[in-house]
Amino acid sequence: MKAAQSPATISALVNRPAIGNLPSQKWLNLLRDGLIRAALPGCTQGLQAITKARGTYLIVDDVQTGFGGTGKFWGHENWNLSAHVDIVIFSKKAQTEGCFFSDNSLRPDKAYRQFSTWMGDAARVIMCNAVIDEILSEKIVEKTARVGELLHERLTALATRYIEFIQNIRGKAKGTYLAFDTPTPVRTLLKEMRNLGFNIGSCGVSTIRLRPMLRFREEHISPLIEAFEKAFTNLGKVTSLYEHTHIAF
Repeated sequence: MKAAQSPATISALVNRPAIGNLPSQKWLNLLRDGLIRAALPGCTQGLQAITKARGTYLIVDDVQTGFGGTGKFWGHENWNLSAHVDIVIFSKKAQTEGCFFSDNSLRPDKAYRQFSTWMGDAARVIMCNAVIDEILSEKIVEKTARVGELLHERLTALATRYIEFIQNIRGKAKGTYLAFDTPTPVRTLLKEMRNLGFNIGSCGVSTIRLRPMLRFREEHISPLIEAFEKAFTNLGKVTSLYEHTHIAF
């Protein structure tokens, strides 16, 4: 990064705290596998130090991770940075989109300079304020952090029993934004879970991402784990049947 960054050619560095990573893959497989790699401890602090020293900006993409899903209001709060980032981009759970600037000189100097269907619409701003009020009054960030810890524990326990289906669990202490790898074709597992009434997401060809809504509570954990367990059991039976059929031939 130090070798590549020059104020003459680079004006900003964009980083995102989204959790959906495939740590065993190489960056060259990004387009094929949907790689989103989690930064190692201290990495982002080092990047911020470089941007400060080189006179460039650090922009954080908190579109997915903002508004409480990671157990912090902003996902980048988990980085424990020594100073504010220069720009934070937000959307999705906010029900609007926009940018926060820590330096007033970065703010647009004319009204509606940044405007779209989701950005700058006054009605959307009202909705966003209502979302924030609900998050704060119901202490949803704190609840998400606690529920995420419990969900991580249950997934870890499940992985010891179904290692052929669930591996490399990550997202500990990141709220309910969890992910794991599965040797089983992702589409097969997703279809099995949907048949059981659970619509979950994926990343690339081998990663399951959990992105439950902020209303996901402790009582929702057991039904989800039980569904995973049933899905793994069903897929195991199919695999066993295929192996026996293959041997027969």
